[in-house]
Amino acid sequence: MNNQTTTDDRQVLIVGLGIAGMASAIHLHKLGWQPVIIERASARRTGGHSLWLFEAGEATAKRLGILDNLTDRTDPNSPTYEINREDERRKGFNGFQQGRKLLRGDIEQALFEQLPPNVDIRFATTPTSIAQDANSATVTLKHLPTNVETTERFDLVLGADGVRSTVRKLAFGPHEDYLEPLNYMIATVRLSKPLEGYREDEGLILVEAGRSVWVFAYTDDNGTVLFSYKTNDVREEFSRKPIESLRRAFGEQPTGSLLGQLLDQYEAADDASFASVDQVKMDRWHNGRVALVGDAAWCLTLYSGMGASTALSGSELLGDMLEIYPDDLEQAFNNWEERLRPFVEAVQRDALTDRVIFTPESEVQRVLRATVFSLISLPALARVIEGMNSSKELKSFDIVARSMPTQGGITKPVRITNVDTVLVAEFDHDPRATQALSVLKQAAANGQVVLARAGVVKRSAQGEWQLLDQYSAIDERSGTKAGGLVGTLLGALAGPLGTLIGGATGAFIGAARDKAEVAYDETVKDQLVELVQPGTTALIAGIGFGANDVVDGEMRQLGGVVKHFAANTLKAAIDAQVEVKRVADRAERQQQAQAWFGNQRQQFDEVWNEVRQKVQAAIAESRGKL
Repeated sequence: MNNQTTTDDRQVLIVGLGIAGMASAIHLHKLGWQPVIIERASARRTGGHSLWLFEAGEATAKRLGILDNLTDRTDPNSPTYEINREDERRKGFNGFQQGRKLLRGDIEQALFEQLPPNVDIRFATTPTSIAQDANSATVTLKHLPTNVETTERFDLVLGADGVRSTVRKLAFGPHEDYLEPLNYMIATVRLSKPLEGYREDEGLILVEAGRSVWVFAYTDDNGTVLFSYKTNDVREEFSRKPIESLRRAFGEQPTGSLLGQLLDQYEAADDASFASVDQVKMDRWHNGRVALVGDAAWCLTLYSGMGASTALSGSELLGDMLEIYPDDLEQAFNNWEERLRPFVEAVQRDALTDRVIFTPESEVQRVLRATVFSLISLPALARVIEGMNSSKELKSFDIVARSMPTQGGITKPVRITNVDTVLVAEFDHDPRATQALSVLKQAAANGQVVLARAGVVKRSAQGEWQLLDQYSAIDERSGTKAGGLVGTLLGALAGPLGTLIGGATGAFIGAARDKAEVAYDETVKDQLVELVQPGTTALIAGIGFGANDVVDGEMRQLGGVVKHFAANTLKAAIDAQVEVKRVADRAERQQQAQAWFGNQRQQFDEVWNEVRQKVQAAIAESRGKL
């Protein structure tokens, strides 16, 4: 589908005056679009709950011109305590030091002030139908106070209207098709007054199996509260008043001082929120001239902490694609999704893990959580655990620039733990494959693609292989050296510890290797080499957050045959083969153990019989003397 309207009279309808909607309006207006923004509420909302803006969002905020107006409300000296109902406390989780702590209203106010003065904003208005043809989208708009409907035509419609998006329902289908419930509820409220018996600068966390409450302290505010709990029936939670569901969720036992005050303030508040926790999963974020951004397209949940950052960067990236392909909306949308989707899916996966930090599902998870946070207090272990944290890397990733933020003009080292695609480019001549590796490294340096690790491998007609060259952009943890795995064909995908494991012909530097590691490495080598045709020399690369058509084009110019393989599929195949080997290895070890114990028992019996005979002889001799 092409859009031949290339003048500055292109109109875009943006549904939703939130972070994603206003960010889209600002960026598209700079590119020549005329935005019309409609908002269901009768006035712009202020305040809102706590959120964090990470480097991923700060980069876009700076380019939009609002970063300087976003003052970090974090007090670096503010203590955080884990507390129970008996008011016993210990040093608590303080893992939100990365990024800026803000209120939702802080970002929305900065964006609102940055909107062009002539932008058309209509409150108390919602779409009731969307029809499309080859040239435009026709939208029926309803003014809610008067029920008056009008019909207008737009070149583009963006749904930025939240997790239960009206635009999504009209253009894609019912909510049930796209909402993936986590079976958790959250409630938020801003404290109207300080908590009695607690300092205003204290962060407080009460965590129990299946429920928790967090108090986030601010430098210039009473703070905000987040309640979170597991439920088996979301509909039943909404059948009662929110405060009734909250009190029921936290049980009949005495609340204690902290929880009691927080529930009372929630009940008395006018601006408290209550919602279920759902992720939005969609195969496509666009349909014709209609596209979705922010929570409407990919709700990450509050547990991810990345909602605001991804709303900003995702909206900016869409604008960039529309600028690159001004006459082809379909191409712009496809390139936008290809680039953004792997990042969003990685954040959604991490959110499921991060949920345990907020609200452990069971007593086992609660104890495990407490143990991990106790270990974090030890500096040496804290560095190891931090190295395992893939979500930290996602929070720092500038998806628009396709690179990590720079310090002093130097790009930070990249350690990718979410590899999306394995790229294979086959060549007839060794020098072409080696040159292709150089081209790929340069593309990574320019921010065109995120490269985790690559190798040039030559495979003979008989299937034997030889590693000609390799490259690693991975900043490994202590004990291993980036690129120092001799004979590595290509790093395996990140496992639970976030380490990319290399081929079996090399050895970890400073790391012990057991049979399981060797089995894994051999399986990886076998799986990846099978991707290369015998009699060719190939570049094999692990690409983070999607492949890149520019890079593919350069590979083909060198005479390469380019193929892409889904990393998740390869990972599943590797895991399945490794499990077979592990089962066989366990059976072998059991047989060896049984043989060892049998041998030890035989030796024991022999020694015992000898000792018994000597004892009996000594007794008999003693009796003879008596």
